[in-house]
Amino acid sequence: TALEENAALRARARGGGADGDGEGSAREQLAALRDEFRERLQEAEAATNTARAARDEARDAADDLGDALEAANADARAARDACDALKTRVAELELDVKIARAEGGGGGGGGSGGASGTGAQAAFAALKEECESHRARAERADAAAEADRERASKFSAALRETEARG
Repeated sequence: TALEENAALRARARGGGADGDGEGSAREQLAALRDEFRERLQEAEAATNTARAARDEARDAADDLGDALEAANADARAARDACDALKTRVAELELDVKIARAEGGGGGGGGSGGASGTGAQAAFAALKEECESHRARAERADAAAEADRERASKFSAALRETEARG
């Protein structure tokens, strides 16, 4: 190996060799080996710096994905909360419609109960539509959060692999 060769050359250089040229040649070889080791060390340091930079970039990307995941989860929670509130309001309006129909004579026709029932039905339909909109938004937010979780998992695996190498 290079280390063994280096040790042998050092021993020859210290021992003085049989002729003067042997000592000079050994010193030249030692100098060449020293230069080669320095070059290898510089290459290793450059590779280490490159690996550290890649690791730092992967960590930054993982942090960004974590932030995106948190935002997507917050959006999904907000959409679910809005949907739940709308469901409660829809249930209240359904009850109002039933009461209005009962007071207005059943079919919603005639008297003030019919007009009240029609207004409640329109409000009910609007809220039901808004609830569906929020439900769809929650589903999209869930899908985005799942995609972010998958990307974060891939980045975490790549980060662990990078850290294991370096």
